[in-house]
Amino acid sequence: MQNVTDTTFPTESIVFEAFVISDDLQRYKTFLAEQTKELKLQSQTKLQQIMDIENTKQKLYEVIYNIIYHRKVTDLTEEEIVPSKEELSKLILAFHEKDSRMKITEVLKMVGTPVCVISLQGLQTLGELIKYLLTAIIHEKDVNFKVIYAILNSSQLVYFQQYRSEEEKVEAGTAKERFKKQYLTQYVNDHGIWQEENIWKSVLQKVLN
Repeated sequence: MQNVTDTTFPTESIVFEAFVISDDLQRYKTFLAEQTKELKLQSQTKLQQIMDIENTKQKLYEVIYNIIYHRKVTDLTEEEIVPSKEELSKLILAFHEKDSRMKITEVLKMVGTPVCVISLQGLQTLGELIKYLLTAIIHEKDVNFKVIYAILNSSQLVYFQQYRSEEEKVEAGTAKERFKKQYLTQYVNDHGIWQEENIWKSVLQKVLN
């Protein structure tokens, strides 16, 4: 005969005592919450900084490209292409990133024939940017032959052509001389790096090899 177990369930409700968090545990809980909040804020700030740097690097690339190759950018005006002094002060920060310096170098290496930039102000701004680039490679101890060579080569080819003044036109006489060209070389040749003998030795060695 099969045994049947008699199961009896309690009829009265079970009352649990409220759990009381100790003061130490409460302080620790508060501490963890504050730390989590701070870490989250730091993470968001770091992410924003990275995004800002990447945006600045891209903007710097676009500015230099558009100043030189403005004829390919038909939907932008000179005011939209050439940055203001305030914008320039932010853009130069990107030169401290090596990948940014090399990306700009590639833009300069693309200059294989004479090219007229968007304006005289554009040429002057480009000169300022190139000098900041030169300063950055010295500061970062990354004097790269490719960067130096790209600057030397492109600065002889990048120019801006403008009408001479009325007095200059009269003196010039011929139609060809009614225009004058200003080259990028004029705006980068006063940088101190060109006084460094080891720079020239490095460039000549690479060229000859």
